[in-house]
Amino acid sequence: SEGPKLHLGQSEPILSNSNEIEVEPTPEEVVQQQNGHCFYVHTFTSPSYCNLCHDFVWGIRKQALKCDCCGYVVHQQCKEKVVDQPCYTAKFIRDDENPDKVQFEHFWIPGNTHGKKCVYCNKKTKAPKGGFDLTSKCYKCSSCVHNACLDSQTTPGKFCRPKFAPMMFCADLLSMADPPADYKPLLTFVNHKSGGQQGLSVLKDLRSFLTQEQVVSLLDETPVGPANAL
Repeated sequence: SEGPKLHLGQSEPILSNSNEIEVEPTPEEVVQQQNGHCFYVHTFTSPSYCNLCHDFVWGIRKQALKCDCCGYVVHQQCKEKVVDQPCYTAKFIRDDENPDKVQFEHFWIPGNTHGKKCVYCNKKTKAPKGGFDLTSKCYKCSSCVHNACLDSQTTPGKFCRPKFAPMMFCADLLSMADPPADYKPLLTFVNHKSGGQQGLSVLKDLRSFLTQEQVVSLLDETPVGPANAL
């Protein structure tokens, strides 16, 4: 009889003791948590460097790990050494000119700006060997800066305004008696095994748009799983 059909990108099927066909998880489906980060195997399409050791990420596909929430990049062998760099936490910052605007402090990660323009001087941030001492990027809003431009600012000047800012969890806003009118935080639950094998992509995209705490996998049995989400 005709065997099971596989979707593109799906790994080979295996048979369990009950003779039911199961799909062996691909590397991307295995989250590797470290110091609050959710690392997944990632395929980089632009030259990138490890945020920890600053060495180049070699390979064509699935070269290294990337945190889907803050964008931190590490080699597999460097993951266990990530102890000083926390993951993203939204911190509200008020703009006196727009007091009802939901906006946050930038979460700057050094390097890997890939030549995008600086939000302060509007010049390209291209720098050799990842530019860790020269440039930084905020993964939540994709803003890039020269570190010299950032250090020269006496005020924040540029606010982090992600597309889904009014929906993001923020302890500062949740504790406010009168938060901005358009602030409506969202809690999401995702079955990353459903949706034609696209559930994992949805989970990772939501974590990149929102915060890690508010995007919960229904299959997660860790302390951050659905049993404790509410």
